[in-house]
Amino acid sequence: MKANRIPIPGAGFKKYERLKSKKLLSLLFSEGIVVCNYPVKVLFIPLSEDRSDFPAKVLLSVSKRLHPKAHVRNKYKRLMREAYRQEKTILIDALLKQNKRIALGFIYRSKQAVNILDLRLHIQGALLKVIETLKEKNEE
Repeated sequence: MKANRIPIPGAGFKKYERLKSKKLLSLLFSEGIVVCNYPVKVLFIPLSEDRSDFPAKVLLSVSKRLHPKAHVRNKYKRLMREAYRQEKTILIDALLKQNKRIALGFIYRSKQAVNILDLRLHIQGALLKVIETLKEKNEE
């Protein structure tokens, strides 16, 4: 993919949308801005234009301490991935309007079971909080 072209966001969750860089991961966890919408915690940092060819790079994580079984962690990651995939247009549209790029990390923090509809609402609320926080940072 060419670095100077922005792919049109669709309903998928492609490889170029995933956050994989170790430098960006360490930066996200050390200097990231935290937004909570229980049971989802969101960390994000603004990126420069040259660091990303897509408006939002995303990481999904589930605590090993809260969910020791791998199949349970994988289930919650699948649910979060699907919920983000369905709700990401809110974020992508706002980022394209502001001409911004961010790295975003979703962390599931509950022991309680949750269905996809509830998780979608929590992720949607978290994305709206991220957009609000970005607007506030822009105004400063």
